[in-house]
Amino acid sequence: MQFLRIYSFYLLNVKGIGINHNFFQLGGDSVTAIKMEIEMEKRGIESKDTIESSIYKYPTIRQLLLMRKDIEYITV
Repeated sequence: MQFLRIYSFYLLNVKGIGINHNFFQLGGDSVTAIKMEIEMEKRGIESKDTIESSIYKYPTIRQLLLMRKDIEYITV
């Protein structure tokens, strides 16, 4: 899924990330969250809420996608 690629490769530069890995434990921060939001917008993945505000409550991909049902599931 594109979201996982953005989360792992483009922003955290870490390979082998699963949907249960914590964004902050992998080195993510508020600046990285903003970059992720920008990258998602570039790829046409839109959401009602910003990643930056959601990532603090839902720091794993699994949590984020379950709570953000408005994100489109796009395959690579």
